[in-house]
Amino acid sequence: MNVSLRSLLHWVPQFLEFRQNRLRSQIRLLSLAALVGVVAGLGAIVFYVSTQVVEHYALGSLAGYHAVRADGEFLPSWLPAIDPPLHPWLLLVIPTVGGLLSGLIVYTFAPEAEGHGTDAAIAAYHLRQGEIRPLQPDDQLDRALELFVENDLLALPIVNDLEEMKVIGIARRFDIASAYLKHVHGRPDAVKL
Repeated sequence: MNVSLRSLLHWVPQFLEFRQNRLRSQIRLLSLAALVGVVAGLGAIVFYVSTQVVEHYALGSLAGYHAVRADGEFLPSWLPAIDPPLHPWLLLVIPTVGGLLSGLIVYTFAPEAEGHGTDAAIAAYHLRQGEIRPLQPDDQLDRALELFVENDLLALPIVNDLEEMKVIGIARRFDIASAYLKHVHGRPDAVKL
């Protein structure tokens, strides 16, 4: 019994030192988590208010439609009160135009954001330590196709070399598939990354 008490007391100083080191890292982690929570909360507030403003002007001012709100939801008080006549046909046009605009924005400015990309992110994290090899200008079409198929991606960056990793372009899966089809049908001049 006396031996087990001594061995227990022997670990007390080491335990306290471990606890102090762990406490510092936990405080840092908790601070970072709180910062992420505050930034995410502010982002959610900005997103909510912006959707209310767009709804107010697009559906309220143009179409004359006022959505029924749940308890606790309200329009920001600084938005002016409006009461135009209802135009039901605009309830079909306005969401269609909004969808076309958002699609145009995504396909023009962020083609890599097309789709959800969840499978590629999970595979990169669990199978490749978060890394997906980019393309280089001198990569063959076969290599580009392999990267798209292996990673289930919609777009890949093209970098000048693997050490500097300066992005000089982006290749979309559509572009690579089109180049492949042109190559298969006898137009090798169109097969450049």
